[in-house]
Amino acid sequence: MVKKRVHKMFVYVMESDGGFYKVGISNSPKTRKKELQTGNPCDIEIYDYYEVLPHFSSKDVESRIHKRLDAYRVGGEWFKMGFESATELLFAISAEQQTGALGRSNRKRHK
Repeated sequence: MVKKRVHKMFVYVMESDGGFYKVGISNSPKTRKKELQTGNPCDIEIYDYYEVLPHFSSKDVESRIHKRLDAYRVGGEWFKMGFESATELLFAISAEQQTGALGRSNRKRHK
């Protein structure tokens, strides 16, 4: 059974120069972006983020997405993606939305 969370949790997708993407979880994607940007010479942007709905484990959702993208992993939670792999990322997120684990995109609201 999943413990009830105090804070909302999000699966985020950050984009960095050169086609690198980071998929992770955070209760504040904007704060996480600032943390990742510190000491990083490449610009990092929030590509999108999705709320993990309360009755789902954010770590489990993140792990399932990472597993689907494993062929594109370059280290940790970073993935090198072109069109084909980015499409796979969207399919992974869509699959999680269909299970009811993820809410809608926040892309338009965070720009």
